[in-house]
Amino acid sequence: MEVRVTRNPVIGNLPPKDHSIEHFGSSNHDRVLNADTYFRALEFINLMNLNMVEQRPSQVIKNAAYALQFALKAALLYSGNAENWIERHIGRDLEAAMALAASFGMPPPTPEFAGVLPELSRYHAAGRNFGHARILSVMTSRHICENVLSLIEVVGEMIEIKTNDRADM
Repeated sequence: MEVRVTRNPVIGNLPPKDHSIEHFGSSNHDRVLNADTYFRALEFINLMNLNMVEQRPSQVIKNAAYALQFALKAALLYSGNAENWIERHIGRDLEAAMALAASFGMPPPTPEFAGVLPELSRYHAAGRNFGHARILSVMTSRHICENVLSLIEVVGEMIEIKTNDRADM
């Protein structure tokens, strides 16, 4: 059986779609995995409160990076990408995840947030140990949080998950 790979001009080869029911064990696995990944993004945003945004901007950036990673992963899973391919080829590269999600129809981020995305991606891919000062010099932690939340909402609309879906699973 030949595996067909689609060429994407932004990041190279796209993964094959993984729709094997035998692999997942049930037909609902895709939806559950997608929803779980989306809700993980929401949990990282919900961990932040007003005091943290003002007093611990480095923690806000860390949570925002994780939230964005999980939101974009949910969008990519919804688009039919295999989880293991996403982990292996995208990992914590937020820029690549955003480019791939955009190629599947996700609207791009605001121009202001698009300017922060390269620094946020480098910071997240490097293990979140340094670099948050460069990010904060471009955008405040409050604006980062607002932009990530708006992207999470876009993903929620894209994958048609509502907050009451958690009770259905």
